[in-house]
Amino acid sequence: YIANKDHIDMIFDRLEINNLMHKNGRELSKGQKRRVQAALGFIFRPALFLMDEPFDGLDISQTEILLDLIRMHKSDIAYLISTHRMEIVQEISDQIIILKEKKLLYAGDLKLLCTNEADHKTSFLAKLNKLLK
Repeated sequence: YIANKDHIDMIFDRLEINNLMHKNGRELSKGQKRRVQAALGFIFRPALFLMDEPFDGLDISQTEILLDLIRMHKSDIAYLISTHRMEIVQEISDQIIILKEKKLLYAGDLKLLCTNEADHKTSFLAKLNKLLK
């Protein structure tokens, strides 16, 4: 399934890539490449969108825009995102997998990893630090 023209225009506008379309890939910065890659994924609306460090090279506002697009498409697209940005994991994940040195440390529901729902962020980071030691 390919998104319609209005949806494509919205994605290009949100990710600010209209002015990049005439450039060769090797002319783009790391952040620009990430935004173009993300746009392609959202345009083709796969059932599963694999994203490898999609926030790497993005500034704070570009990260928020990408997060908004992920949230916007969450009902249509399942995501598998690899990232070292734990604040993003907390914000957008339902299920997580934590790996260390090729070993599985945890796989499951993010909420089950956190015992203190009142302080979800602190609880997550504390549990994560314990797992990674």
